Amino acid sequence: MTQGPSHNLQNISTMKNVYLQITTMRLISIFSLAALALSLHAQPPTVTIDRVCYTILEQEGYSCASSPVEDPGNLNNEDIIIRKSVEYNGKEYPITRFYGYFYANEGQKICFPEGLVEIVGGAPNAVIEVVPQSVERLLQEAFHGTTLPKELYLHNVKTIGPWSFLCEGLENLRIGSSLELLGCNAFSQTLKEFVLDDGVPGVPLALTWNSLSCLSQKEFKIPYRSPLTLSDCLMEHNKSVERIVFPDIEEIEYGGANSFSNLSLTVCIYGFFFRNCSALKEIVCLGETPPEITNLELINTYPFNEATEFNICDNMNQCILKVPAGSERAYRNHPIWGKFKTILGFENGDYTSISGISGADYNLAEPIYYNLQGIRVSYPVKGQSYIRVTGSKIEKVIM
Repeated sequence: MTQGPSHNLQNISTMKNVYLQITTMRLISIFSLAALALSLHAQPPTVTIDRVCYTILEQEGYSCASSPVEDPGNLNNEDIIIRKSVEYNGKEYPITRFYGYFYANEGQKICFPEGLVEIVGGAPNAVIEVVPQSVERLLQEAFHGTTLPKELYLHNVKTIGPWSFLCEGLENLRIGSSLELLGCNAFSQTLKEFVLDDGVPGVPLALTWNSLSCLSQKEFKIPYRSPLTLSDCLMEHNKSVERIVFPDIEEIEYGGANSFSNLSLTVCIYGFFFRNCSALKEIVCLGETPPEITNLELINTYPFNEATEFNICDNMNQCILKVPAGSERAYRNHPIWGKFKTILGFENGDYTSISGISGADYNLAEPIYYNLQGIRVSYPVKGQSYIRVTGSKIEKVIM
């Protein structure tokens, strides 16, 4: 018998401590969110239909779906269908929020209507085959414990909260150009590829603290957004990502300990975008002009601060910076990007190969050899092509 999501999620080692802290508070936190949303309304009316509770917000003109207050008993594995609207006192109220469902049997389907804009709280054991394109906000633990389709492309999502995709089944996730905020540790390790679409000027994006830490792919492309905010340690303790690609952009705002919640007050600042990422070996910048990193004065405003200066990553002596050919010197002279020991040039947008080198090896008299992917080679092989650096002279040679 196949083991379900609840069992598999317990094996996600990177989230083990988080689960221990939040498990006993799950129901309380979710219903607290609902209570907060309803706090200005005295005893809003509810309607329970087919084992789903609908809270009617008469003044706002919409309704929220959630688990009933009490366990509805045997669900007989029938689909749990969230209605598009409910009638109350002769008026139809569209269902726009889903606040979680905690009584689903293993493999039981939950069906969402088009028009839903917010999902929070998860639905342990349930299967969700379709996520409506109307959804804009996936808040804390939105799909926690569920099984999702293998591939999802969500065009209109603006917010992804912490632990939103700690689920089963999902391997490829693409998010459209509307995304503005990505929370911490949003993904399970079953996710193989995460893609963010480029945007247009005026559509902001903030990648918050630890928002990329759970990625399991080898390359991640930061999308073009303006403004673009990257927080301290947006990727930390990651063992999979080998290459990060920065867009052609004029500036990047340092977000400090910016997170999805008030964790900002307790997160320690280290002064890196990428920290303790053991597989990371390449940073790529697509722009010929080095992006300026702004708002660095924010580093000194946090009570827990281990930063003495700001660096892109904590392994700049080993990690290679790749930039468009002809811009190597501009990056070398930049106060932040110039800290990389080795800077390589690439042509025609192909950053998997190189055409020039600028680095600490540049002034050595002994020839240094690199393969066409920019990896230093100690023992060149006869008949293969290499980039040879001898002092200030750079040439492509065949051994």
